[in-house]
Amino acid sequence: MNFKTVSIIKYPVEVVWVTFRDRFEEIGERVDNVAYIREVDRTRSGDGPLQTNYEWKVDPPLPALIKGYIKPEMLSWNDIALWREEDFQCHWHIVSHYFKDKMNCQGETHFQSAMGGRGCRLTFQGDIVWKEGLSAIAGFMEGPVNRAIEQVLENMIPKNFHKITQATSLLLAAENS
Repeated sequence: MNFKTVSIIKYPVEVVWVTFRDRFEEIGERVDNVAYIREVDRTRSGDGPLQTNYEWKVDPPLPALIKGYIKPEMLSWNDIALWREEDFQCHWHIVSHYFKDKMNCQGETHFQSAMGGRGCRLTFQGDIVWKEGLSAIAGFMEGPVNRAIEQVLENMIPKNFHKITQATSLLLAAENS
């Protein structure tokens, strides 16, 4: 599944870039259904791009059909990103703690000047590839439950991005008021 979503933040691209890159834990504190975002690692090789590794844990509301099959520990992952400052692009991939061998998710976030330089347009795009079925459910419910689980997980990433951009806007507004 491919996804793409666009958000606008009413602060210059350089401000939004640094805030996303350097204050992700703080932003995560402002997002509902995010238990935490923790920085695991931050490295830079010479003049190369910065690499960050953030661990996410979420607790979203789940449809009744899958509540019995999705456990809280299944909704955690590492977000590993390369931040290329020369073109304000962040290339990332997600490593699920539970679906590690079953899911491949990667993409990029582009930070572009908007609103005559007073804003930042963020384009978040990527894809999720499921390598095999999600659960060990057998019987007549296997297909419907697997499709429901896939749909929830595939919708979670773009929704979290919109929540992150809204939280970033609120954080910057609180600091600049």
